[in-house]
Amino acid sequence: MTAPIAQAQWPNFIEEFTHRNVSRTTRIEVWEEDSRGTEAEGLPLIGLDLDLKGKFAPQVEILLGDERPGTNARHMTHVIPHTRTIIPKLAADGRDEVLEIEDDQGGKTLLFFKDLPEIPA
Repeated sequence: MTAPIAQAQWPNFIEEFTHRNVSRTTRIEVWEEDSRGTEAEGLPLIGLDLDLKGKFAPQVEILLGDERPGTNARHMTHVIPHTRTIIPKLAADGRDEVLEIEDDQGGKTLLFFKDLPEIPA
């Protein structure tokens, strides 16, 4: 686990994180006080967005979906209003493995990256 990203660094971090991880296969889990559940699984990352203005700011949006031409496009947006912390967790190989985003009520959204199995030659 790494340290939380300082709020002043969120815009740059989110831009760089999106660039590094676009199109990777994901799973989103939401952990709240009395429950834990999977909200989405198997969709590639389109990107993250940060809204620093408005009623729900700071707010992080996770955009998932398949945007390839000719595919049955599936899209999903998961929103974390009143974001309090953003904590990236790295795999042993240094790639992003999980992004933990916590809201002001203590709810956590975990964005996991799934590695697809290698296709044998």
